[in-house]
Amino acid sequence: MFGKHFVKPGIFSREFGKMLSVAYSKRLLSDYSVSLSVAREEAEKVLESAKKFVAGVKEYLLKSQK
Repeated sequence: MFGKHFVKPGIFSREFGKMLSVAYSKRLLSDYSVSLSVAREEAEKVLESAKKFVAGVKEYLLKSQK
């Protein structure tokens, strides 16, 4: 739904949609996989993407309040 309502109309870049999709996929795997082990490097990469995503959404929300 994020892609449909925010990426497709151009509010956020495709990069933001991909960041959200990757994070969601990793979360599903970690929640439902019995033997999944995530490397520290991979976890740090997802964390950095999440920080960028949150900062972008925060910026958008602040601008939309004006």
